[in-house]
Amino acid sequence: MMKNKFVFIAIFSFIVLGAVFYYCFSDDLFREKFKVVHFEGHKEDKEILALVKELNKNYKNYDIKIKEPVDIYVGGFRGGFSSDIINKEHFNILIIGGNKRISMFYVKPFDLVAVSVVDLNYFFNKHKVNSIFFPIVANFDGVNTGGCAKNPNKENCYFALFGENKSVEEYMIKNNIRYRKIDDVLYTPSQKEIDELDNVSGVIAGISKFDNASRDISRYYIEAGIRKIPILSSVFVNENMQTAEKIPLFFSDYICYYLNDKEISNFFIDKKYRDRKAEENYYFLKTFFSTQKSAERMLEKLGTPKDKKKRKVSIFTPSIVGHVNNGDYWLSKDLEYSFKKKGFDTVLYYTTSMIANIGDIDIYLGGGMPLVNDLTKEKSVSILNILYPFLSNDVKVKNNADFELGTYIGRITPQCRKVDRVVSSSRMIVEALREINIKAFYVPQFTNTDKFYEDYDENLKSEILFVGNHHFERVAAKTALENGFDISIYGYGWGDKAIKSYVDNNILRKYYSSAKIVLSDAMPLMKKLGFVSNRIYDVSATGAFIISDYIKEIEDVYGDAIPMWKTKEELVFLLNYYLDPKNDEERKAKAQKAQKITLERFTADKVRDMLIEVANDVKK
Repeated sequence: MMKNKFVFIAIFSFIVLGAVFYYCFSDDLFREKFKVVHFEGHKEDKEILALVKELNKNYKNYDIKIKEPVDIYVGGFRGGFSSDIINKEHFNILIIGGNKRISMFYVKPFDLVAVSVVDLNYFFNKHKVNSIFFPIVANFDGVNTGGCAKNPNKENCYFALFGENKSVEEYMIKNNIRYRKIDDVLYTPSQKEIDELDNVSGVIAGISKFDNASRDISRYYIEAGIRKIPILSSVFVNENMQTAEKIPLFFSDYICYYLNDKEISNFFIDKKYRDRKAEENYYFLKTFFSTQKSAERMLEKLGTPKDKKKRKVSIFTPSIVGHVNNGDYWLSKDLEYSFKKKGFDTVLYYTTSMIANIGDIDIYLGGGMPLVNDLTKEKSVSILNILYPFLSNDVKVKNNADFELGTYIGRITPQCRKVDRVVSSSRMIVEALREINIKAFYVPQFTNTDKFYEDYDENLKSEILFVGNHHFERVAAKTALENGFDISIYGYGWGDKAIKSYVDNNILRKYYSSAKIVLSDAMPLMKKLGFVSNRIYDVSATGAFIISDYIKEIEDVYGDAIPMWKTKEELVFLLNYYLDPKNDEERKAKAQKAQKITLERFTADKVRDMLIEVANDVKK
């Protein structure tokens, strides 16, 4: 009897303990925190389901303080919308694309709106809707990357033309290249269309019907990219920012662009080029669009990672993606490289990037690019780095030496007050900002010494070298030409006077190292406001000898190591003097002196550390 009573008590105790355990811990152990409760036009969307799986798998790694559970609604409400369908006791997330029918009435009741269109995200934030830019999710599981993109000569292979593009279509017809036009009405391709991608050798991104119905990007391009199928599209963006023309910007510089017939033919003829771009695009998508990265982006919006061993840095550059002949592009790349060397989790974003996530430190490079205001959080430190006095794309403004300091400060003050700190490579700008109680610090431009070092190449030797686009009055190079000097010019806008219109920045050191004299100049407004171009630092880092137009800030730092001129006559004298073999030793000594100064003070790593100190000042 006692034995039975003991067994009864044991069983009863086990049931009670089990009930208590279930009541206290079942939410964490058995119930999913994130769940899709509504699909509209995305029935059983495998990408969204994979995303939800990742969210449930990883949310415990974040400190998230929101209502539970989390209900996810996908798509619009074509059958009509009522806020009654939302359980207000839960945390409600709406994931939507760029359908033009979306209204504030639909989004207001939700706790978070994840939208795949940048301008819609800006709009929502402006109207106090808690939203996040959330691009299309790419599910890499079970994807075949060995189709016709790898073997385009198979009988069943063809190029897919998505939308209208007459010049490319005419080329394909003329050269008997197999292609098919793709029905682009649907936002999401059918499974049959996705399976058919195994037979696609490449995708041509033309202006499509889809663009007229949405501000979004079609999943067709994503599905092609994750299968390593190369994409060809126009590089230009029109005033309306049509989606098809956003494609190159959306995929950064990892797809093929074309500006003329030669570049169209190159896409079809050069398979190695196509394969390389497709491979780059694949890894770009995997880095930013995968279900894992998308889940991470969502969770970081909802809370803070518990493990923060790596500080995250976001760098916003004033350059367009793939604009490799632009100095901003390479300055940004070099700064990104330096932060990564230091162990920071660093991502570079462009003015037209479709993705923009804040880090622990956000650095906005340039003097006139718009700030991504809706990304600002209390936990992020924002720094505006005024590298130069560019105010807009108006060349007259950029090159106008009569533009006054006070006018410029007035133009940039609203931006400066939106960030935690301002830094500039102009001490004049820094002092002027401090006078109006803006916390500003001097941080110079810089050179990447892992890329710019002595590297002489006999095949590239020159008497006088000038590298630069002819987009303003290049007095130094023009004076050298007019006076019959043997000058080698590289850059756009010079016509037949240039040897080449572009030199790869990754090997530019060879050209500098192999020249007796390198000419440097600056835009009038840069000189007036005391900006020193990174060209001075890049050239001197290679040990090359520089002659520059007169800038007091160069003289203050380099003294006589960099000879400078104020008139054309002075420039002609300096060229003749330092080309004279009798003065070779003096020329070399000055070059070595300038190199020593640059390596001690103006490297990307030193500037990186200065920016970290500025960020730490905010934390203090």
